[in-house]
Amino acid sequence: MRLLFATDLHGLPGHLEGLARCTETHRPDLLLVGGDALPDADPADPLGSQVRFLLTRVRPLFEAVKARQPDIRIATILGNHDWLCTYDAMVSLEKAGLIQVIRPDNATRLVGYDFLGYWFAPPCPYTVKDFERLDFPGQPYQFDGGVIWDRRQRRPVRVNGGTYLGQMLSMREDLEQMPLIGTPDWILVAHAPPFQTDLDMLTDVGHVGSRSIKDFILQRQPLLSLHGHIHESPRLSGRFWQHLGRTIAVNPGQRDDALAGVLIELADESITLTPLDIEGPSGRAAVTLPRPTARRPA
Repeated sequence: MRLLFATDLHGLPGHLEGLARCTETHRPDLLLVGGDALPDADPADPLGSQVRFLLTRVRPLFEAVKARQPDIRIATILGNHDWLCTYDAMVSLEKAGLIQVIRPDNATRLVGYDFLGYWFAPPCPYTVKDFERLDFPGQPYQFDGGVIWDRRQRRPVRVNGGTYLGQMLSMREDLEQMPLIGTPDWILVAHAPPFQTDLDMLTDVGHVGSRSIKDFILQRQPLLSLHGHIHESPRLSGRFWQHLGRTIAVNPGQRDDALAGVLIELADESITLTPLDIEGPSGRAAVTLPRPTARRPA
C-alpha cells in the first residue's frame, strides 16, 4: 500500500497545487490529509469563509485528482483550526463519495488497513475551540476567550475557553473510549503529536504535544501513527519520525515556502518513509525500516 500524507496546508494555494502534483507524480493508493487543510475562518462567518473555501476550492481539486486516478482513496481528519460546521460540510463530500472522514469512534477500512482518527489538540491560543480539549482532567487553562459553532443556532457563539473545555471530556478520557482494533496492523491519524518526542517541538517553547496521545500510542501500539499540528518540529528536532514501542510515529511538519509531506510504502516485511520537502536532516533521504513485529496491546 502506498500512502501520501500531508497536513496543515492552511489553504495555501501553492500547497494545494503541490498536493495535486505529488498525487499525480507518486500515484498513491491513499491520499491522507491530517487536519487544518483550510484557511482560518472569519470568526463571524465560518460558513462564508472556511466552508466556502472547502466547497469551492478544495472539492474541485479532489474531483480533479479522482478524475486522473479513479481508484485513489482520499481521506481526512479535522484539526484545531477547523470548525464544527466545516466537519458538517465534509460529511456532505463523504456522502457524495469523494472523501472519507476518519473518525475516533469507529474504524475506517481503507486499502486493506483499519484507521482511527483523532481530531482534538490540547488548548492553544487560537480562537476556535470546536476541536480542542484539555489534554488530561484538571489541566490548567491559560488562554483568554474562545468561540465555537452552535449547530442549533447555526452561528458562532463566544465562550470562556477554560469553562467550556472544563465541561467536556479530556483527551485522555476521549481516547480511553476509542474502540479496540482486531488486528495489530492498524493506523492512527491524530492531529496533535505525542508529547516530549522528536515530533512536537515548538519554537522558543519546546515540547508541546499531547501526553494522552503518547500514552495511548504506547498502550495500543498501532503500526503507524501520523501527526501534524506543530509545523516546525522536523526542523527543530532534525527528525520527522521515531519509534514509540513498535509504532512508527510520523510528523512531516509543514513549511511556508513549499509543501512538506511523506510518502509511506507498506510492504510485507518493511515500511519505507520517503520525505517530500521535509525540513531537517532526516528529511533529505528515504528510510526503510523493518516492519514491526505485531504485538497485542496490554
